[in-house]
Amino acid sequence: MQMLPIILDDNFNRIAMIDDFISLIWTTRYYKTGDFEVCADISRANILKIGYYVTRYGDDSHLGIIENIDFQHKEDMQEIIIAKGRFLPAILARRVIASQTQVSGTIGNAIQALINDNAINPSVAARKINGLTFNSSITSTETMDAQYTGENLLKTIESICETYSIGFDCTFNDNNGFDFTLYEGLDRSYNQSANPYVVFSDKYDNLLTSEYTEDFAEYTTDVLVGGEGEGIARTMVWSAKQSQTGLNRYEKFLNAQNAVTNDNIITQETYEKQLQGLGLEQITTYTSAFSGEVDFSGVKLGTDLNVGDIVTIENATWGMYINSRLIEVIESLGEDGMYKAVPTFGV
Repeated sequence: MQMLPIILDDNFNRIAMIDDFISLIWTTRYYKTGDFEVCADISRANILKIGYYVTRYGDDSHLGIIENIDFQHKEDMQEIIIAKGRFLPAILARRVIASQTQVSGTIGNAIQALINDNAINPSVAARKINGLTFNSSITSTETMDAQYTGENLLKTIESICETYSIGFDCTFNDNNGFDFTLYEGLDRSYNQSANPYVVFSDKYDNLLTSEYTEDFAEYTTDVLVGGEGEGIARTMVWSAKQSQTGLNRYEKFLNAQNAVTNDNIITQETYEKQLQGLGLEQITTYTSAFSGEVDFSGVKLGTDLNVGDIVTIENATWGMYINSRLIEVIESLGEDGMYKAVPTFGV
């Protein structure tokens, strides 16, 4: 696969295509913003600069922001520059939720309100990110109740999306603006018949290596959320997607004292729902992951399969068959010219 990085300056003017790069790593994620790494000869230092942008020629819509530069002098006398950064959703990491915000309703409306109040149409004009728009194609009717004050905007959105299995992206448009979009991956597993199947299997020689892990160290089923108040008068509520008992119950405490009732302007019932909504974001929704190196020669990433889609993966040797969501893909092209794609499957 051809992966050619194109560099844009801080005004989004195209200044160069690096066709002699040493290596490129391009990581796309479903619940979180992706990132990249470009390694090139030191002679490219004049175009790889903090605040400049990186995209890929022809085969990918993501735009990365260079946030870190590393100069290295190697033992073989080679001098290189390594530019790293995150994709466009990272612009939302530059904003905090500046005032107490109560969200109640569908997930899409909640995220839209948070972005609108802090980046699209904030009360303080200097906080506005010009050209930023919000779009949503999700059909989920799930609702949430929560209250936020002071949290980082991007981290809050990532937490909500992971809790409710929703993906997001932010792309650059022709008007030099930014289109933030919520979306849901398609089901391409054997569990459905509406979409073409996508199967990764050692049986079909497209699952080259595989690793299955189970980790209960951070597993959480029930969260005790502490709200306003002191001592025995403090508001405490339990939050769970499906409360567990006995040894199947894994508990965690969340300090949410910054969520308040504003001297009982917010009813106790509504306030407790908001605390429970915050608790849901702390629950570990899966305890296993299947990762491996796959052969995409028979499946075109971005056409036949996207990050966020649900596929069937199997290791016939282990007798393991799982329908799982593709939550991350790390694409890389090294000095040897070999393209690799390493997926991570989750929920």
